[in-house]
Amino acid sequence: MDIILAPLLHVIYIALDCYIMGLFAYGILYLLRALDVLKKQQPIVFKIETALFALYDPALAPIRKALPFKVDLSIVALYLVLYFIRGVIIKISAYFPLYFGLSNLR
Repeated sequence: MDIILAPLLHVIYIALDCYIMGLFAYGILYLLRALDVLKKQQPIVFKIETALFALYDPALAPIRKALPFKVDLSIVALYLVLYFIRGVIIKISAYFPLYFGLSNLR
């Protein structure tokens, strides 16, 4: 069982880290657009924003509907959820100490 589960947990952990880094980039882009530092008419900004929007908006839309605040805190809420899931994966991987060593990544 651990021959399948340990590598799967490692792949999920890496994918989750990449998703969290992309969420950080999305948050920076969102902030720069809100402050009018970046214009949507620039082609590279439009392409990056479209790609990040397609990747993160499906996860952020339900959170935006659920949060009652006027300020958009959905990125922070999603980050906290992903960080919690990341911690759960680290705790589960502690049962596989000889494989990958995710428990040492705290």
